[in-house]
Amino acid sequence: MTFLIFLFFTGFTFLYSQNENLLRTKVIEITGTKSELYNRSLKWLVTRKSSPNENIELEDIETGTIISKRSYVAKGLFGTENKAFYNLVIKVKDNKVKIETSDPYILLELNSMMAGKQDRKLPVDNKKTIKQYDTAIDKVLSDFETYMNNDKEDDW
Repeated sequence: MTFLIFLFFTGFTFLYSQNENLLRTKVIEITGTKSELYNRSLKWLVTRKSSPNENIELEDIETGTIISKRSYVAKGLFGTENKAFYNLVIKVKDNKVKIETSDPYILLELNSMMAGKQDRKLPVDNKKTIKQYDTAIDKVLSDFETYMNNDKEDDW
């Protein structure tokens, strides 16, 4: 019995530490007030929406926090494409923006005549899926930094 409890906690710790390793963070130092950077971050999220499933879950201008569910395409076996999702958190303060991504999973949509439609969430936990996640997130972080550094209000 003690051995089973040990295995349970060891497995839980291993799974927890794998998720911790998938946290990606970037801090950008940029000239602007908290309000300006918040609005530019929000505008970036809205203009980069690629799926109806990408929602802004929280907008809190007081704390300078925006939380969103985002997606990317993960290649599966035999070249199949699956939607993968992750959490994106943006925090702003004067002259600084922090963007974090975490908790990725792949949504496997299964359709069966007997069982109907069933969705399964698969972890991003092997070399191939972690590499796909890293590639997608690198593009997101790079695009965000470029946008934040170049997006200035038009004076039309």
